Amino acid sequence: MHHTFRALALSACIIALLSACKKDERTVSEWGQLAEAKLRQIERLSSDLPCQQQANVVIKDLSNGCSSKLYPILNSDLETFEKLKEEYINLVGKQTDAMIKEGIIIDPCQDLFWSHEQPIRLDCNNDKIQLITSYNVSVSEAAPLAENTYNQLMRYVESQVCTDNSGWDYTAIVTDSPSRIQYIPFSRKGDVRELQKIASLYNVLKLRIINNSGEQPVYNSQPKGVKSVECVNGKPTIQLLN
Repeated sequence: MHHTFRALALSACIIALLSACKKDERTVSEWGQLAEAKLRQIERLSSDLPCQQQANVVIKDLSNGCSSKLYPILNSDLETFEKLKEEYINLVGKQTDAMIKEGIIIDPCQDLFWSHEQPIRLDCNNDKIQLITSYNVSVSEAAPLAENTYNQLMRYVESQVCTDNSGWDYTAIVTDSPSRIQYIPFSRKGDVRELQKIASLYNVLKLRIINNSGEQPVYNSQPKGVKSVECVNGKPTIQLLN
């Protein structure tokens, strides 16, 4: 009897192991479908929230590699959201692993141009909560907001000081210049998350304004590349390639 029980237990372990292996042998498309289904659950959790619950809503971010999306979530649903978020990111990771296994080349995220969705406010529309972000705000509202955000970026740039050339980097923002690009320096030694939010907000708003006007998109002409960021008279300064 004892040997029979051990045999049954071993068989159960083998079956469980094979089953787990089979789950990890799904195709890229299958992992993608599972991730998409999980994303739909998150969207349902975030949709049709009544306006009277607005005081109980927080804005949560779902970031995955190069992209991000914002969702209004009830405080009472935060635990569920975090669970679904973790499961979704895990599924996307499995899909990426499958892509690599199949020999699919995955381009790395470009950190030069920040353009993640940024929250602006919560509105009430047809008795439902509506999240207004840099992606869906009206162009008429985007124009003054973009101008204010640009001024905020320039104050940030002007406030920076440096004593040596180490640890400096740069990012690009959209402008009305012929090349449509302006580079701004920043230090990698500090927390850059706030700068990323401000630059993302500005870039998305400015691109929407340019596209709405019918003008040429970024890059109207090829901008010069950056050679380095150097300290000049105590200020981090972008040095362009000739």
